[in-house]
Amino acid sequence: MLTPWATEIDITRDLVTGSLEADFPGLHIHNLASLGEGWNSCAYLVNDEWVFRFPKRRDVEKDLHKEMKLLPQLDGILPIQVPRFTHTSLSRANFPFIYSGYQKMSGRFSSDMEGVPLHHDRIAQSLAVILSRLHCVSLPEARSWGCEEKTSSVEDGARIQVMEEFTNLPDWPEKSRFGLRMVNYLRSIDNISLGSPDRITLTHGDPLPDHILIGEDLASVCAMIDWGAAHLGDPAIDFAGLYYWRGAPFVDQVFRHYTGVLDSEILNRARFIALGVGIGDVRYGLEEDRPLYFNLGRTCLENCL
Repeated sequence: MLTPWATEIDITRDLVTGSLEADFPGLHIHNLASLGEGWNSCAYLVNDEWVFRFPKRRDVEKDLHKEMKLLPQLDGILPIQVPRFTHTSLSRANFPFIYSGYQKMSGRFSSDMEGVPLHHDRIAQSLAVILSRLHCVSLPEARSWGCEEKTSSVEDGARIQVMEEFTNLPDWPEKSRFGLRMVNYLRSIDNISLGSPDRITLTHGDPLPDHILIGEDLASVCAMIDWGAAHLGDPAIDFAGLYYWRGAPFVDQVFRHYTGVLDSEILNRARFIALGVGIGDVRYGLEEDRPLYFNLGRTCLENCL
């Protein structure tokens, strides 16, 4: 059975270099550095200036096309930087999938700032403004930009699935402790406590710490990347990304400054959604030996349980 982060191609430094040199000879590559690998793509920094994302599978191309259509529209709506794709290879002659690059943006990823004295109250205000504007985009406009509607289930089957995914994780020293807390949490929730959204909105869909860049002032979000999961759905999914990062108190801070409509159970759904993502990242970290993802996922479990 394929994992969610499966790759259909061995994305090597030589393949990346050869593809870039053939597709974009004007880049004149003199420096190439790996920025890491996520579930869907590998990223490389070229000449300390350009970020190129290389899909790991053909199905990721659809999301990249959506980003190229969506992001120019959001660039004029959101008070932050979003990727501006200026180099796109559509040929597949040198790299088998469509890939694209954008100019490196300022800021540091929040996932890389453990121990840095961030001004979380002001960052919460910043995120509230960003999400308020994003969630106010009209649905017809968002559809015209390639965003489709997706529903997220919080029925009994979803809770059973979450427990199964946790049970199937590889062993690590704290698994049993988290397992007990998992059982207690899942017993405490039901369809009524999780509720359902009063509305659907345009969502980022994946606003995790490795997709959020913090400004030099350590007090604001200056950019957000990886919009491939953007869709029309429950706005709780965007707050789930923040729950994953900083837990309920931080999300409550965002809520205080958010100008959109919030149903009474949205925090509960954000917690449940975040938990599933955290379990996935713990698995990814353990199975693929990626400590960053394991540590982020473990922090998420702490926040949720």
